[in-house]
Amino acid sequence: MFNKLRETQPELSNILELEIEKNTFSNSSLFCGPQYSSKMTAAIEVAKTLSCLSEKKGVNCNCSSCIAYDKYIMQNLVVISNRDFENRIDVAIQQYSKNRTDFTKNYLIESVRIFLLSYHNAIYTDKNKTLFETAYEVSELINEFAKNPIELKLREAQRFTKSLQQKLKPLITVSNKNLTSISVDGVRAMQTWLSNTLVNERARIVVIEAIEKSNDSVRNSLLKILEEPNENVYFILLSNNPSRIMKTILSRVRRYNFSQIPIEKQVKILAPFTLDDSSINSFEKFFLSASGIKMNEVNNALDSLVLSVINKREMNSNMLASIIKVLDSSTEDEYILQELLNKVKNEYLNKKIDTKTCKRIIQDISVLYNNQRVFNLPKKNMYENVYRKMMENVNA
Repeated sequence: MFNKLRETQPELSNILELEIEKNTFSNSSLFCGPQYSSKMTAAIEVAKTLSCLSEKKGVNCNCSSCIAYDKYIMQNLVVISNRDFENRIDVAIQQYSKNRTDFTKNYLIESVRIFLLSYHNAIYTDKNKTLFETAYEVSELINEFAKNPIELKLREAQRFTKSLQQKLKPLITVSNKNLTSISVDGVRAMQTWLSNTLVNERARIVVIEAIEKSNDSVRNSLLKILEEPNENVYFILLSNNPSRIMKTILSRVRRYNFSQIPIEKQVKILAPFTLDDSSINSFEKFFLSASGIKMNEVNNALDSLVLSVINKREMNSNMLASIIKVLDSSTEDEYILQELLNKVKNEYLNKKIDTKTCKRIIQDISVLYNNQRVFNLPKKNMYENVYRKMMENVNA
């Protein structure tokens, strides 16, 4: 068990394995740590192990549950996530189109099916009926793709990936817009599903990513069902920022801290993708480079913004427009804004920004980014507003 997690987080894999063997694994857990630290991998492997129908749980188990998990067609796992699935699936499509190997094919199938776990019947409501029907069509397309043992020729692969992207588009659009992929109605539907009798199932598992980004109504609804979960019901929360999670929720979960994966391990895991660029030595660089982001240009643009703010010299409209054009050309807004925050924090450590100003800038950037996603505002307006707010704060 935990063969994937053991590659990246060996100590945690031992802890989790022992707890499940001794039946002491908590019904409510929090997996927290930096991005790309295998939290989702761990959650799915925990779910697989808890669901195993064999008395001796092992890596090569062939019970019906483990086979379903190996194919990512399990029915007892719900994933509620707002991660950047668009970029992850685009990367998977690019890698498959380029190599068309069993490895890249399985990686594409896995990426799409994990995304589709957010469209589990457990959280179906009449309001999202159309999206669920689209998710079913995507699932059928992937199922047919998985059944085909023959290596597709280039043109056939291109036709398939084009069809896949078209069918995924409405789902990705909603995913990009929403801060959370579940509503209060969805939480209620999930509560009904969890309370049903478990037939031929050892467990039902709900994985919730970035609960701190959901609205108050959703958080309060989730809190109620976290309080006293049924014996065979498990909640696994994933978070990059556990300090932002409600204390009432933190008090109800057992916490597991995931460390940053060493670069040498990341390079080893990326090896099967046969990357052309030897400088891509981390998961972050892998996803960013595959998404088309020009990291040097973005970094220079952010340096210019920060320098203008630190010196309290407002740049002219033409210069600002050229910088925003660079930032707006990328789909990786969260990465760009995080890099901007890192630069602001460095200026604070260098005592060029005071504590109060630094906190206001961080808060303003978070609010502007959330508003852009919720209301689907033009990104270039968001970046301009970020700059204006930063200038206001240093001149206050």
